[in-house]
Amino acid sequence: MRRRKSHITDEEIMGMVRAQRPPQPARERSEMLTSRAIVRYAETPRREPFQLQLRTTLKWATRTGAALVVVGLLLPSANATASPATPGPLSIDNTSTTPADEYLLDLAKRVEQRSEPTSTGPYTYTRVQVWGLETGDEQSDGVNARDQRLWWRTDRSAVSIDTPLPPQPPGRRRAEWTQALPEKAANPVLNPPGTFSPLLAGLPGRTRETMREQLERGQRNLPAEQIVRRAAQLCEYYVLDPAQRAAQLRMLADTPGLIFRGRTDDRAGRAGAVVSVDSDGDHLRDILVFDDATGELLSLERVTLKARDGVPANTVIAYFIFLEHSRVDRAG
Repeated sequence: MRRRKSHITDEEIMGMVRAQRPPQPARERSEMLTSRAIVRYAETPRREPFQLQLRTTLKWATRTGAALVVVGLLLPSANATASPATPGPLSIDNTSTTPADEYLLDLAKRVEQRSEPTSTGPYTYTRVQVWGLETGDEQSDGVNARDQRLWWRTDRSAVSIDTPLPPQPPGRRRAEWTQALPEKAANPVLNPPGTFSPLLAGLPGRTRETMREQLERGQRNLPAEQIVRRAAQLCEYYVLDPAQRAAQLRMLADTPGLIFRGRTDDRAGRAGAVVSVDSDGDHLRDILVFDDATGELLSLERVTLKARDGVPANTVIAYFIFLEHSRVDRAG
């Protein structure tokens, strides 16, 4: 059996880039299930918030620009013959009413005192696993799960590998492919210099005020759930140092409506502390799991709280597991 190369050299990357004719337009990471897609989706004005949030579809362009795929995040299509298999909810304290600010501020204080080795290398590398319900494809099982790996440089070039994941048994809490991936991995997708768009124009701020201003992007008084989702987006693109993580935690501590819900193991089996925020008339809950020592965000997921329009209460509709983040010398 031929062994797959463990790395993609810079020469190979540039050769593949030069071979692309015409040059590909600038593209962001696939928006099928990224938290950026959920943020945009959540910020779309709605006259009927819950119904449209369940049924409105998203259009996202593939990186090759060959097609548009229509994807919904929550409900199977009207023609679906069976409900898709969904994971079991995390075990958290759903009865808690304890505000999260005290915990977040204490964690921020401990995090900023940490001494951590500084990772180096021209590439920022992140790996995220995403899962969500989809609509509009009668051939699918109603679920889309992917492992997304990204390497990007300050010249706004990038290499990404987006690997579809097999379905998992219904009700299972632990994600199956957080360690080894299925043998068949997707091919790398290249963004030439100047075409990749990271989340921010610069690096994430090191104070709560700067970070909030960056995430608000000129929009004042954002709802708490949007601040939470935008804060989680940082983990898709950046390696946050202790000062940046402390700023992220303090910014969230200043955000009203966040509740501390004890501790749990995330879908990669990592122990962490749980903070949540409810939205959409208390029909949806965003759940954050933080590493209790490093302050790193381990995962984000969304769960329904009440049954409506055929969606049962306590249904997981999407999750994002932030698995790896570092500065590295090469892509692949």
